[in-house]
Amino acid sequence: MHIKTFYGTTKNTVYTQILIAVCDYLLLIIKKRYSLVPSLHSISNSIVQVLFQRTDIRDLNNKPTVPVIVPEAGYVEQLMLW
Repeated sequence: MHIKTFYGTTKNTVYTQILIAVCDYLLLIIKKRYSLVPSLHSISNSIVQVLFQRTDIRDLNNKPTVPVIVPEAGYVEQLMLW
């Protein structure tokens, strides 16, 4: 963990910056240990969504939480931009 400078001078801002650095470091350890492909941002978003559920961290990005509805072939509801 390398914190080069502190952006605030109060006790609360220093603690907050240290906590953010620790969380980032833990996300990096999780990514390396489980050989996860997604970015740290995607991993943190996934962890926030299932924070109080018991689940294997390797399965967070493998299965969708909302059922995916695939439209029939040739039927697209996407608007054209140009």
